[in-house]
Amino acid sequence: MNINTGSRRLITALGIALLSLLSVAAKEHTVVFTAAQGDPDGKVTICEETNNLNSAETFTKTNEYVKLEVAAKKGTAVYSDQIVLPYGSNTSHSKITISRLKEGASITGIRLVMRDGDEGNLEVTNSESAKVGITPQGDIWKVNGIDWRDFSVDDVDPQKIVISVINRSVIIREIEVTYDDGIPVPTYKVNVGDAPNATVTVNDKAPENVEIGEGQEANIQVKADEGYVITSVSVNGDKYLYDGQQQVSFTRKMTDNLNITVETEAIGMGTITISPAEHTTISVSYDGQAVETGSSLAIGSQIIVSVRAEDGYRLTEAKIGETPMTISDNGSSAMATHTLSGDIIISCTAEECTYAVTVECPESASIIIDDKEPAEMGVAKLGDKLRIFVKAKT
Repeated sequence: MNINTGSRRLITALGIALLSLLSVAAKEHTVVFTAAQGDPDGKVTICEETNNLNSAETFTKTNEYVKLEVAAKKGTAVYSDQIVLPYGSNTSHSKITISRLKEGASITGIRLVMRDGDEGNLEVTNSESAKVGITPQGDIWKVNGIDWRDFSVDDVDPQKIVISVINRSVIIREIEVTYDDGIPVPTYKVNVGDAPNATVTVNDKAPENVEIGEGQEANIQVKADEGYVITSVSVNGDKYLYDGQQQVSFTRKMTDNLNITVETEAIGMGTITISPAEHTTISVSYDGQAVETGSSLAIGSQIIVSVRAEDGYRLTEAKIGETPMTISDNGSSAMATHTLSGDIIISCTAEECTYAVTVECPESASIIIDDKEPAEMGVAKLGDKLRIFVKAKT
């Protein structure tokens, strides 16, 4: 049966998608092939000797999963930290072929370190000989007068990528191949048993919705419900005691399932009664939220209390329980924090503001204020309108 080109591409695309799905749980590895001599920092040296090739030569490097093959044309120059690959005819290009060696493994990424601008002199194809792109990454840096840059291959074929040199020579410094080994990684769960009056989350999610690969970390958070504190958390039978915390966090590297139980105990509650005087307001907040009169909070909760008098009035007293608050702003406000130790009443008193009226007048004139002699005037309240009549004596 003949399969046309479009069908082959569709089957290839489906195969790539299936491999991607299967590799989700596989371990990812990286191997770096370098032009630098002497296998530096665990990298694999492409060619161990510096030379100028008088004839075509192929350099092959492999590990258990990936093969790198550099088909170098005559004229290729191998230096201590770079390889110069010349271009050739349509049938005789210098080529770099990266392919997987082991069934089930797949190539997931390719990074090239090469001379900036050389990307235009490359043609990249996949196992179906279809062209794929190459994209510059990050900043340019200069070494020995050459501008270097990272490039990544787009849409990496999990089986093979071929990089051909066309138009002009290309200078390569490093080739990094990322691949997964196709071996499924075991995954584990955090199982929560008895945890009365508490909530357990794993990586900020409900435990039943989380599976974590072997060797990965689980960030576990235990939070007591309102009115309760945590006294212990047990992990796979190991019990850790706590001195009444409301929240506990810890991290475990997963090598097996974790079984967690939590013990809590109830703590006392305090009821807050807010009793403002006429012409005043009292506001109470806890953890950034407003607290209404009659609300109950756990003993030890810290509240913020703010008391204000209306315009024309001043506070004469503001108290949290029997503890007086400091009145400021000429009697207009008071603010304090308080740690709840039981039921509490927050109250205040206020009075209307009055002001003395003082009159200074020369002997040659007389002043009448609201039909009264100054000595009879006494005091005025904020907002009062005073009618003042000044008359010269004859």
